[in-house]
Amino acid sequence: MYQKIKDKVQAILAPLGFTEGKADADRGPMSCVFSKGDQKFMVLWDAAEGMGSVEAWEDGDWAMLESIVPEAPEPKFTECLNALCAEIKSRL
Repeated sequence: MYQKIKDKVQAILAPLGFTEGKADADRGPMSCVFSKGDQKFMVLWDAAEGMGSVEAWEDGDWAMLESIVPEAPEPKFTECLNALCAEIKSRL
């Protein structure tokens, strides 16, 4: 699930010049950061909660976007992932 979310987010951000890096170690192994200048987006997967999310860097701190992607069967997973991607695009 994490890889599907990450790939979809990367498909949005990489063509705009965002580069992938590692998130802080306390965020767990299933996390990464895409950054370009002061703009940053962190992709996270919480295995215990069974959900993926994205946080945006705002005013010197991470803020979770409203849309989350639960570990769910299709089409719910794709529906939630598309909502998350739309929210990311609205912040660019």
